[in-house]
Amino acid sequence: MPQLQLPIFRDGVTQITSELGYAKEDGQLVFYNGSLPIFSHEESDLGSFKMILSQLKKQRKLLSKHIEYKELPEGESFLQLATRSKQFIDTIKIIAYRAETAMADFVRTLLGKHHKDEARTYIKKLYQSETNLVPDEKNGTLTVEIHSLATPKENKILKKLCEEINLTQTEYPNTKMKLIHKMVL
Repeated sequence: MPQLQLPIFRDGVTQITSELGYAKEDGQLVFYNGSLPIFSHEESDLGSFKMILSQLKKQRKLLSKHIEYKELPEGESFLQLATRSKQFIDTIKIIAYRAETAMADFVRTLLGKHHKDEARTYIKKLYQSETNLVPDEKNGTLTVEIHSLATPKENKILKKLCEEINLTQTEYPNTKMKLIHKMVL
C-alpha cells in the first residue's frame, strides 16, 4: 500500500492503516503509530493480541464518523456546484426516475397479482445485468443484448419489456442508429 502522508513507517513495518502498522522483531510483535512503538507482545501470545485489538477497536469507535465541511483541511475542501449545474443534474435525475417508474409500471402489469411490489426490485436487477452493445452501421442499428436473468419468469418479463421498448423506434443520440433491445442466453 503506497504511503500518501505522514506518519512515515520505517522499513519492515507492515502498514494496517494510514497511522497504524506492525513488525515482527526478535519473537515480538510490535505495533507502531507512525515511527513510534505503542505496544508489543510475544508472537505466540494470543491473549495480548486480542487485548490490543480490542483497545484499538475502542479507540476507533471514539473517532467521529462525519466531519464538518469547515473542519476539512484547505487542500481537501471541495467546491459546491453552481446553482445552474445543480438544477441541471437534478433535472437529469428526475428524468431518469420517471423512466424507471414507467418501466416499473409496465413490469408491474406482467407480475402476478401477489408480486406487484417487486417491480422496482426487478428493474434494479435488470440495470445490474450484463449487456452487449452490437453496432451495425450497414443496417443502421445498435443492438442492446441483455443477458438472461435468473429465472424463466424474469426472462419472460425481460422479453416483453424489450418488445415494448423496441416499439418506440428510438434512435441513439447523435447517430442515425435505431436501438434494438433483445435478450440473449
